[in-house]
Amino acid sequence: MKSNINSERIENILNQIREAQNKKANAQLSASSYKFYETDNRLYQEWCSAHGYNPYPSDEGELTIYIVTMVLEGYKSSTILRKLASIRHAHFTQGYPPPNTKIIYSIIDGSKIALETGRESKKKISKKDLDMMIDSIPRNLKGVRDKGLLLLAYHSKLLREEIVTLNVEDLEFSNDKKNVRISYWKNGVTNQGRNQKREALILNIQKENCPVLALKEWLANSGLLTGALFRPINKNGGLRNLRLSGKSVANIVKEYARKAGLDERLYSSSSFK
Repeated sequence: MKSNINSERIENILNQIREAQNKKANAQLSASSYKFYETDNRLYQEWCSAHGYNPYPSDEGELTIYIVTMVLEGYKSSTILRKLASIRHAHFTQGYPPPNTKIIYSIIDGSKIALETGRESKKKISKKDLDMMIDSIPRNLKGVRDKGLLLLAYHSKLLREEIVTLNVEDLEFSNDKKNVRISYWKNGVTNQGRNQKREALILNIQKENCPVLALKEWLANSGLLTGALFRPINKNGGLRNLRLSGKSVANIVKEYARKAGLDERLYSSSSFK
């Protein structure tokens, strides 16, 4: 019996399906995510080439070696998860089944503890350290901003990523001016990527170095009514229309640790935990 199947037609249909899948996958990525994915896959391909591996489709064992290599090089687990997502995305867009990552995820989860225990821990900022740092702050707009930021970080124990995502609208001062309610995004990284949920905390007024008064002073001096709460300040002392970065928070902590006569190498934004 003669077959009516046209192999060329089937191949054309399969190519159209792959192309549609590729367009759909890329459309779901933001411009910044696409740039990350592109870079991640280029580096992965270079690594595979250097070790004689085939990047697509990936061999599970070889991909595991790549992940372990990044763990040993000190990459953060969140970065490794993103790179793994980039590789899975590349498989999907090229029509290959994505690699089984169950074992790889367990390696990443286990490496979190190893990475944290192997990394030099930062010294916790004491009340005495904080007072010395606050005393070293200059009386200008940058100083008012940094005072509010440091006191907020100390009393709230927020992560720097949570601090820089705060907006003016997230602060709600009580009518009696005795406290401020702060809504923020609680950040965390799961196997599926970044997970966020909305939470809130309340800071009460203090007798000295008060975070509530410091935040009110910052808003009054900056004139901010909406948008990012903490922003960069240019060399001329002017406020920029940008959001302060997490790295800037760490640098601010080190700056005032140094001005207070402390060893700045022992302090960072994690010192407030």
